[in-house]
Amino acid sequence: NISINTDASLPNANAILDIKSGNKGLLIPRMNTAARNAIPNTKGLLVYDTTTNSFWYNTGTQWQAIASGTSSLASLSVADSAWLIKGNSNINDTVNFLGTINNVPLNIRVNNLRSGRIDPIRGNAYWGYLAGKMDTGSYNTAIGTFSLQTNVSGTRNTANGAWSMYYNTEGYNNTSNGVYSMYYNTTGYANAAFGLGSLNQNTTGFRNTASGYQALRSNTTGKYNTAVGVEALYSSTTVSGLTATGYQSLYSNTTGEYNVANGYQALYSNTSGFQNTASGYQSLYSNISGAQNVANGFDALSSNTTGSFNTATGYLALTSNSSAVNNAAYGYYALAANTTGNSNTAVGAMTLNSNTTGAFNTAIGIDAMNSNTIGGANTAVGSGALIRNTEGLSNTSIGASALFYNTTGNYNSAGGEFALTNNTTGHYNTAFGQYALGDNKTGSYNTCVGNNANVSTDGLTFATAIGAGATVDASYKIRIGNSAITVIEGQVPFTTPSDGRFKFNIQDDVRGLDFILHLRPVTYQFDTKRFDAQLNHQSNKATSPANYAIRASYDESSRIRRSGFIAQEVEKAANASGYDFSGLIRPKTDQDHYSLSYDAFVVPLVKAIQEQQQQIADLRREVEELKKLIQSTK
Repeated sequence: NISINTDASLPNANAILDIKSGNKGLLIPRMNTAARNAIPNTKGLLVYDTTTNSFWYNTGTQWQAIASGTSSLASLSVADSAWLIKGNSNINDTVNFLGTINNVPLNIRVNNLRSGRIDPIRGNAYWGYLAGKMDTGSYNTAIGTFSLQTNVSGTRNTANGAWSMYYNTEGYNNTSNGVYSMYYNTTGYANAAFGLGSLNQNTTGFRNTASGYQALRSNTTGKYNTAVGVEALYSSTTVSGLTATGYQSLYSNTTGEYNVANGYQALYSNTSGFQNTASGYQSLYSNISGAQNVANGFDALSSNTTGSFNTATGYLALTSNSSAVNNAAYGYYALAANTTGNSNTAVGAMTLNSNTTGAFNTAIGIDAMNSNTIGGANTAVGSGALIRNTEGLSNTSIGASALFYNTTGNYNSAGGEFALTNNTTGHYNTAFGQYALGDNKTGSYNTCVGNNANVSTDGLTFATAIGAGATVDASYKIRIGNSAITVIEGQVPFTTPSDGRFKFNIQDDVRGLDFILHLRPVTYQFDTKRFDAQLNHQSNKATSPANYAIRASYDESSRIRRSGFIAQEVEKAANASGYDFSGLIRPKTDQDHYSLSYDAFVVPLVKAIQEQQQQIADLRREVEELKKLIQSTK
C-alpha cells in the first residue's frame, strides 16, 4: 500500500493508494472533448473534460458523464442518464427518462417501504405510502397513502386519496376519489365515490354513485343508489334504488326505498318513507314515513312527516303539510298553510294559501281561495275566485273574482267574471254570467243567469233573474229579461198548477162587473230605459249601454204602442169594489214598482160575463112575463 500525506500516517489497509491532505486536492487529468474521445476505450478511466466542464469515466465501451450540477451540459452524450436532486436542464424528452428499460416494474420506496409502483405486467400503478401493498390484481390505479392497501384480486379499480378503498380485496370496476372514500369496501363492484368519506362504509354494495363529502357514507350493502352533495344519503345502509342530489339530501334515510331527492337537505329526515321525489331546498325536509309524495320547489312539503300521495310544485307549496294525504299544489305558496286537510287541489300562485284543515277543495288561478282555512268541498277556477272564503262549504266559483268576498256562505255556484262577487254569507245562490248576482251579499236561494243579471237590493230570497241585464227586485219573484225585451215567446202557453186536491179555503168572492166597470183600458208607451235605471238604483248600471242592450234596443222598445191598464188605477178599482185582486203586485218599498198579472184578469172577466149572463137571463124572463101579460090583456 502507498500513502501520500504530511503526517506520516500509514495507508488504509483496504486502499492501494491513500492520499490525505487538509488543504490540497487531487488533480485529475484535464483535456478537451476531442482529446478525451481520442483515448481508446479503457474501462474505469477517469478524466475531466474542459469543454463540458464535467468529469467523465469510461465504461469500456463508451464515455459516460458524471453530472456535476454545472449550468451547461449541452454536449453530454445521449447515453447520459444522471438526474439531479435540484433538477436538470436541456433534457431530450425523446431519449431521457426516469425508469426501467426492460419489462419489470418501477418501484419507489420510503423508509424502505413501497411508496410507488408502476407494473407493466399487471397494468397497475400506485403512488403513495404503502399504496396497493398487498395487491395481486390487475389494471388498478391507487394514489394516496394506504390506498388499496389490502387489495388481493380486485381489478380495474381506481383509488385516489389517503386510505381510499383501504380494505378492498376482490371488488372490481370501482372508482374512489377522496380521503377515506370507499374505505371498507371489500367485494362491492362498479361503485363510484367522489369526496372525503364518500361510500366510506360500503362493503358489498354495488353500482352506487356518491359524489360529495361523506355522500352515502353509511351505505354497506345497498345498491343502485346515487348521492350527489355533501352528506347526501349519509345514513342509508342497506337500501337500494335511491337518488339524492344536494347537501344532506336524504341524510337520515335508513329503510326508505326508491326515493329521489334533489336539493339542499331535500328529504333530510326521511327514514322509512318510500317512492318519494323531492327537488328543491329542504323539500320534503321533515318527511319520515310518508310515501309516494312529489315535492318540487323551495321548502315544498318541507313539514310533511307521515302524509302520503301529495304533490307540491312551487316555492313553499304545501310547506306546512304534516300528515294530510292526496293533496296537489302547483304554484308559489300554493296550499302553504295546509296541515291536515286532505284531497285538495291548488293550481296557481297563492291558491288555497291559508288552508289548514279544509278538505276536497279545488282552486285554480292566482289567489283563488287564498283565505280559506277550514272550508271544504269548494271549487274555485279563476284569478281571485273565492279569494276571501274562510269556512264556506261546497261553493263552486268559475271566473276571475267570482264569489270574491264570500267568507262563510255555503252551496253557492258562480260562473263568470265577478259573478256573486259581493256575496259574503248567502247560501244556495246560483249566478252565471259576468257580474251576475253581483249585488247580493247575504241573500240566499237566488238565481241569476246572464250578463249583469242581478237583484236590485241585497237580502232577497228565492229571487230569479234570467237574461242579460235582467234585474229582480223582490223575494220569491222571477224576472225574465230586462225592459228592452219586446217578446217572450214559447211553443206552449204558460201554465199554473190548479189541482183541486191541493186547494183549500175556497171562497166565492170574486168581483165581476163592479170591478171590471171601474177599469180603464188604455194604450201607452213605456220608458224602458228609465224603468231599468229605477230598478237598478243601487248600481245605476242601466245608464250604461255596455251593461245592458244597446241604446237602440231601448229606443225600439220605447216606441212600441202597448195596450193595458195602469196599475194604480187597477188598485183603486179593486179597493172600490172591495176586491183583493191577486193580479195586482204592489210595491214593497218606496223604490219598488207596481206590476200586473194580466192572466189574473180572466177570472173577474169570467165572473163579470157570468153576472151579465144572469142579468140577461133575468131580463129575458121579465120580457117573457111582460109578453104574456100583454097577451092576456088583449
